[in-house]
Amino acid sequence: MGPERTTGLERLLTSLGLWGALRIGSALPIPLAASILLCLLLVPSVSQLVPVANSSVVFFFASCAGVLLGLISYYGAAFWDRALFDAWYGAQGSWSGSSSPVFGLLPSGVQLAEARTELLDSLDRKPDSLAALNDEAVKIARRQAERWAKIEHLLILANAARGLLWPCAFVACIGVITAAASAFLGSHEAARILSIGLASAALFGICLVPYCRLRVAYLIRLYQDVAGHAPRKKQPYLHRSEPGTQQPGRPATTHRRD
Repeated sequence: MGPERTTGLERLLTSLGLWGALRIGSALPIPLAASILLCLLLVPSVSQLVPVANSSVVFFFASCAGVLLGLISYYGAAFWDRALFDAWYGAQGSWSGSSSPVFGLLPSGVQLAEARTELLDSLDRKPDSLAALNDEAVKIARRQAERWAKIEHLLILANAARGLLWPCAFVACIGVITAAASAFLGSHEAARILSIGLASAALFGICLVPYCRLRVAYLIRLYQDVAGHAPRKKQPYLHRSEPGTQQPGRPATTHRRD
């Protein structure tokens, strides 16, 4: 098992006692608040496009859309783990064998692959899929609450960054589509809507970097902890007089019975 490392952010949040609040907030409140905020940014421009006398109607529907998007972000959060992370850093991932940072920003995958191999070697029963391996590792790690708390810290931070991916992706798509429609209609709001869409797309890329970095670090810490505390496998004992254990040039010893 590699040396235990605690990041400065983990130490800060531990000293402030914020892990409990962040554990709850990273699940639903963060994607919900981000979804509502990003949808409300489109209200002034959309109000100019929609033939509604009262802009509060647009505000209401934008808030409802934000709540719906927040729920989608919560229940569909695992989509990014399967569609992006596993495709990049899974057992057959595109970057699973990379030894240097990808594009200079995303983490390399070789250390994660080595930790995964180390974990597989320590398990008596080999899971048949990557998801099953992760579930088994989490199941084993949760048996020790103190150890799991340190492992979970990185997962909480990764999920907080992941919670922003759906809102940013959705608003980026809506912004670009709405900007194209408004430009076709000759509205002067096209540039502002497009800027919101492009800013959301940029924010998506910004959140993607810490999400990947934190999830890679979480899995490495998880794999190394479970492998490091796994029971040692017993090695078969061979008597030195058995064939195959004798040294070259020396005859095998025989037992003499008096």
